[in-house]
Amino acid sequence: MFNLPHFLTSLATACPQVTIYLPDAPELESFPTLDIDFQGIAKDHNSVAPTLIINPSQWRPTFDDWLRENAPQFSDQEKIVLAVNRQLLRFPLEYDEPRFVATYGRLLLLREDVRRLGAAVLWALSQKFELGLEAGMRGVQDRKFFGIQ
Repeated sequence: MFNLPHFLTSLATACPQVTIYLPDAPELESFPTLDIDFQGIAKDHNSVAPTLIINPSQWRPTFDDWLRENAPQFSDQEKIVLAVNRQLLRFPLEYDEPRFVATYGRLLLLREDVRRLGAAVLWALSQKFELGLEAGMRGVQDRKFFGIQ
């Protein structure tokens, strides 16, 4: 769904100290692995939307406690694979630094085919429900924002 080359370049630029390996890299077999299940760490989840944490202000202290109990000692000399089993896709931006919030959208870009599919769905909705979107206009049209996720 996301533009992987763009993400890898952006992350490498922002965090040059992090080495990124794709899942099929043979080197990964020699590194110890720490499985991270974010939903298991944050116990309180919304019953309707399980990827939404109920008390996000408690997330970081809970995660830090979990790391102290479960993670090996991190060092520059020994690499470790952090295997993220399920991501927290819904985390309120109010707990992030303003600079991160302002630039996060530049880190993850949708692939062109996904953007075109989203545009086609949005256009079909506009036609069916008479939303009045104008074809060919760039950007968000005045009073016409509709987020597709």
